[in-house]
Amino acid sequence: MSETMRALVMFAPGGPEVLQVREIARPKIERPSDVLVRVIAAGVNPADWQNRKSGQRHDQYAPTGSPTILGIDGVGVIEDIGSN
Repeated sequence: MSETMRALVMFAPGGPEVLQVREIARPKIERPSDVLVRVIAAGVNPADWQNRKSGQRHDQYAPTGSPTILGIDGVGVIEDIGSN
């Protein structure tokens, strides 16, 4: 498994111009209930564009200066699971 993944990220709220495709570190399983999914297909829904415009999700979950990974809807293959 690769140590990196490709993701659509944003560092600040705004229009579509704030979106960037970046190679970032692959997430690690940290909690017993975590599941890591290799996404095969993803969709965009109203929550994604609202988060991009408002920055609400970024402000709530991401430390200052870190990217927010957009995308709520997806389908894929389970790559790793926590102990639960």
